[in-house]
Amino acid sequence: MGALRFAFKYPKYPQMFSSVFAFNPAVDDNASNVMINEPGLSMFNNDPTLFDQNTVFTLANNNAVNIRGLPIHIAIGSLDDLLPYNQDLFATLDELGIPQDTLEIISGADHRTLVLPNKIENLQFAAEHFVHP
Repeated sequence: MGALRFAFKYPKYPQMFSSVFAFNPAVDDNASNVMINEPGLSMFNNDPTLFDQNTVFTLANNNAVNIRGLPIHIAIGSLDDLLPYNQDLFATLDELGIPQDTLEIISGADHRTLVLPNKIENLQFAAEHFVHP
């Protein structure tokens, strides 16, 4: 989630992000889900309001105009419990008119067992969209 969060939060700075590739992102839609499902996770000082202000959903809604044009690629396992949230994110991006690559779903992998596929395509995505200032 971190890569998406920073790219969506600071889209006006192309010298920082020329693309974003999120691998197995822990995308969640709101603080209540995280507080219930992962009570030991201390993010944003355990402040639900701060969490909700910084979800990729909120940031995409707040910065849609500036995010459009940022190449976005996400890979996630087919058995990952967070897959539905990632699918919701893609639906949100579509609704906001933010283009992205097709969600890459890696068959048979879950959140803990998914290993970055040893594919040169992952590096090629970043290289193709790399912008030198």
